[in-house]
Amino acid sequence: MSKEKGMTLLEVVVSMLVVGLGLAITVSMLMAANRYGHSAEYRAVALREAQSIIDSMRTNKLGERIYVFGVQDADNVQYIGNDYEINVPAATPFVAQCVPGAEEDEAGFCDFEQQVAEYQSSAVSTAEVRANTELANWLTNLQTVLPGGQAAVIDAGGGNHSVVVLWLSGDENQRTDAAIKTTDSIRVDFVL
Repeated sequence: MSKEKGMTLLEVVVSMLVVGLGLAITVSMLMAANRYGHSAEYRAVALREAQSIIDSMRTNKLGERIYVFGVQDADNVQYIGNDYEINVPAATPFVAQCVPGAEEDEAGFCDFEQQVAEYQSSAVSTAEVRANTELANWLTNLQTVLPGGQAAVIDAGGGNHSVVVLWLSGDENQRTDAAIKTTDSIRVDFVL
């Protein structure tokens, strides 16, 4: 009786099938890990950007009304496609002057109380110009750091606000058909 050494063709085919299946599963897991990695990265960027505008609002309380834009309901924020335009309200720069009709003293200074009111108005106007600039820069940056980045800042009343940041998610951010794009978003609620 002869003893054969080695493997039969069937054994080789079965072992190749097992190795191939293992490779397919490994590739699938790597692709999923990569996809989730991008999602986590975009979520971290969105949170950082939301915190950035919240910090700006907290340091510029007088310009608060300029920061609020977009929808009025944080639960109904939707992605609006690639034709997203940065459209923030404009604030008019203010030049401090003596209040019209104010009486000047001997040194040529205006009435103190009237000037205080004038300077308060000037501070609000300056704060609004700053808020307008910060908001426009923030929105431009969002579109740069997130695929299709969009946002809304909502005033919920009573000092309560929400920042909602949206972006295109997954492989869909490479597609051009808006009907098949999926979005991801974060919402940060805060009190000023």
